[in-house]
Amino acid sequence: MRILQLIPYPTAPKTHGGQIRVGEIKKFLEKRGAEVLQLRVAPPRYPSYEEVELVLSAEELEEFVEGPLAYDLGITLYLKEHPEVVEKLIQSIPRPDFIFLEQPWLWPVAEKLLEIYPSTKLVYSSQNVEYLTKQSLYTGEGVGDLPEYRATLQQILELESNLVQRADWTVAVTPQDLSQFQRWGIKRGIL
Repeated sequence: MRILQLIPYPTAPKTHGGQIRVGEIKKFLEKRGAEVLQLRVAPPRYPSYEEVELVLSAEELEEFVEGPLAYDLGITLYLKEHPEVVEKLIQSIPRPDFIFLEQPWLWPVAEKLLEIYPSTKLVYSSQNVEYLTKQSLYTGEGVGDLPEYRATLQQILELESNLVQRADWTVAVTPQDLSQFQRWGIKRGIL
């Protein structure tokens, strides 16, 4: 069984819980005999990019979003606008049986792979409900009421809620997150 993890940040060095979680998921799957491949695309805010296939610059991301608080969504919008980049990223990836999409930001890559390999199953996995996390972050930073950030939140809501409806399985870390995903209409939830 071949599994592709799509990850919106470097996996080393580990500077936050998401990186640890992705690494633990990989170890868990490999112990059960899976071949696990990783594809990483990252914004410019990490100390090292040694294992990242694509690092997007602030300038590239700010064509699509207002500032670093929205860089995650900027990755999605950049990849949607640049299908040739998506094609280049996936050209050497063998057909996966499963795609584990960590957070919604690399959805354009997963979407293209699912178009090419329609029998591949999609697992959406996130350490948070990204829409609620960004909403809290923007409010805490005092920008939640600015029109550009309200628009960004709306885009994140649409992206994540549509994605969990499309996913074959949705992995949540807390019962509250699972409950939110269920309100959005997931097929199968895993806590």
